[in-house]
Amino acid sequence: MMKLIGSKREREIESQLRHSQSWLLEAPETATIRSVLLRAFKGVQSALLLNWTPDQSEDLYSILVNGSSIASFEIPREIKFDPQLIEVELEHPLEWKKHLRGQVQNLKYLIAMQIADETLGSAAHVAAEIEPLKNEWLK
Repeated sequence: MMKLIGSKREREIESQLRHSQSWLLEAPETATIRSVLLRAFKGVQSALLLNWTPDQSEDLYSILVNGSSIASFEIPREIKFDPQLIEVELEHPLEWKKHLRGQVQNLKYLIAMQIADETLGSAAHVAAEIEPLKNEWLK
């Protein structure tokens, strides 16, 4: 299991993730992303961008929401599209972590979980949200 040691790389990743959270939750240009997240979740107190892959016809996003779920979805680059039609795939963070390859992706995941814990107030709060979801996702 990988542990955080406060290295320069970890601090850079943490800075990027903290910036992504304010960008996702506040920036005018991310209004579509916010509306997709708010449709999928009752409330969004924490949103951390884990992956963003720009493609020719759409942008692919993976976002850790409230420390309890990874929301993955595509946003078309077309000028006119209905955000209500965007499908959101939800995955438990522990399941999503199984697909990570490489040190940087694993660090990003660990640091994102830590930031989510801080943002939400305590690890116990996040654990309380995750526990009911485990049974649902493991069906």
